[in-house]
Amino acid sequence: MDIYTVYFNPSDYPGKYVVRVTTIVGARGIVGDPGVFDSLENARECIPQSLMRMDRLPEDDPVIVEVWI
Repeated sequence: MDIYTVYFNPSDYPGKYVVRVTTIVGARGIVGDPGVFDSLENARECIPQSLMRMDRLPEDDPVIVEVWI
């Protein structure tokens, strides 16, 4: 299963939107190379249309915008 997490302004890419894909394999998560974008719309273009968007939770890191599963 792949989980796409969209971030804005993370410390490694200030001022950018970043999409990180975590592939769940058994009990482990493997994170691939990030996609880096100038806008949220551009970041969303790399996310498969079959996924469902989940808003960030209040306890999430403030740089998390949304998660797609």
